[in-house]
Amino acid sequence: MDDFIAGVYVREILEQARLAQICFGHMNAALRRNAEAQEVFFYAHAFLSHTANVSKLLWTGGQRGKVAVERATRRCEHLRAMLGVANITLIEKRDARNRLEHYDEWLDTWVEESQSHNLIDMIISDPGGIAGAEPTDMFRFLDPNALTFTFRGETFNLREMATALSQIENAANAWKETQWWGRK
Repeated sequence: MDDFIAGVYVREILEQARLAQICFGHMNAALRRNAEAQEVFFYAHAFLSHTANVSKLLWTGGQRGKVAVERATRRCEHLRAMLGVANITLIEKRDARNRLEHYDEWLDTWVEESQSHNLIDMIISDPGGIAGAEPTDMFRFLDPNALTFTFRGETFNLREMATALSQIENAANAWKETQWWGRK
C-alpha cells in the first residue's frame, strides 16, 4: 500500500476517532448536567458506533468472500504495523457496539430465556442502585462514576476505550505529520 492510499485510510481513522471523542465528551457533559437517559445513551451508542468504525478499519471482521477477507486482512495488517497499534484490543473488539446493533436479537433471547421478564433498561446508576435483578435482565446500564456500560451482565469500560482510541488517534496524527500533505 503506498502512502497516498494509506493516507486515505488514516484520514478516515482520524475522522471516526474524532467523532467518537466528540460523542464521549457530549455523553460526559450530559451526565454532569443530569440529562435524560435517552440523551446519555444516544451519545454512548454513537461513541461505540464510531469506535467500531475505527476497529473495522484496523481489524478484519464481517467481510464476505475470500477475496474481500484477503484484501481486508492485508489492509488491516499494513495499517496496524504502520501506526504501531497492533495490541489495542479494547478497540479491536466490537462487542459493546454489537450488543446495541443487534438489540432485537438480544431481546428475542431475553423473551425466551428470562425467568422473571423483569426488563431493566436505560438506567444510569452506580452498580448498587438496583438490587435483586438478574444480570441478563439488565440491558443498557451506565455507571456514571466508573463510566462503564453494562449489557446483560457484560461490562465495558468506556473511559478505557476512549483512552485506547486516543492512542490510535495520536499514532495516526503522528504518521500523517510525516507525509508532505499532512504537514502544516
